[in-house]
Amino acid sequence: MDTAIDFLVIGAQKCATTWLHECLAEHPQLNLPPKREREYLGGPLHKANGDQWYFDLLGPRQSGQLRGDVSVDYLLNPESPALVSALSPDTKIIVSIREPVSRAVSACLWGARFGMMGDDLDPNNGLHRALAAQSDGETEANRPFFELLERGRYGKYLNQWIDAFPAEQTLVLMFEQIQSNRAAALASVYRFLGVDDQFVPGKLTTQPKRNSYRPWMVNLQRFLVDRIGLPVWRVNRLMNILNRTVARVGSGGEQRDIDPAVAQQARELLAADLPILKNVLERIPPGQRPDFSDVQAAWAVAP
Repeated sequence: MDTAIDFLVIGAQKCATTWLHECLAEHPQLNLPPKREREYLGGPLHKANGDQWYFDLLGPRQSGQLRGDVSVDYLLNPESPALVSALSPDTKIIVSIREPVSRAVSACLWGARFGMMGDDLDPNNGLHRALAAQSDGETEANRPFFELLERGRYGKYLNQWIDAFPAEQTLVLMFEQIQSNRAAALASVYRFLGVDDQFVPGKLTTQPKRNSYRPWMVNLQRFLVDRIGLPVWRVNRLMNILNRTVARVGSGGEQRDIDPAVAQQARELLAADLPILKNVLERIPPGQRPDFSDVQAAWAVAP
């Protein structure tokens, strides 16, 4: 069994990982399976089915191509770093981070599309519940809200990967820098992997997962998945097309403003992670991570 994985995109959730997957999958020198989340090394499905099951999902290695995979759940799972390192110690690790309150808001709205956050599309209420869940501690019942802020503790979880792999095998991107210059960000990923960085994928300028703020669109998505039984990935594609169409004609609805007081509470809760993130970033070679000052500057202007 070939257990070598040349690279993994490990997250973070709602930080352009789907866009990264689509752009990487187009590169002729790279080989990726369809994007999944729950099928990853160290996850419950892997524990139940074993190594062979996972590597069968990846498929055979193509001649001359690098093999990789993507799942945002890698970053949050404490068992994955050591497990991946034991199976494939030369794997390169790619992670994208984003101002954590904006990330939580995006994740809250995305979760609402699938009913994981209830029917409320007001992200302020989602953040209130996330703060309460952090105070109460993680339980089965509150896990979706607990994770809204927990997934923004990048330093805490990246530290585990830096301990398991040489820092030279890690690339950290900023979502905000991807937004400002997609071509440059993607070229840096291609260079890190050692493939042609002049390749321009067709998906370079797409936004594969656009959040919707209209209840009727959320209800339609749930109906197609829960009542009709269409695969989630197919419904996602349909809804993304609909989202883009509605946005073009100007009737897609607007995201509700974030209450500054609620956002500040969330920032204060996550402030303890910033020194950890700073230390983690400084362990990674300068050309493979943002300067911490750039992180601070980008996140200071977030809602």
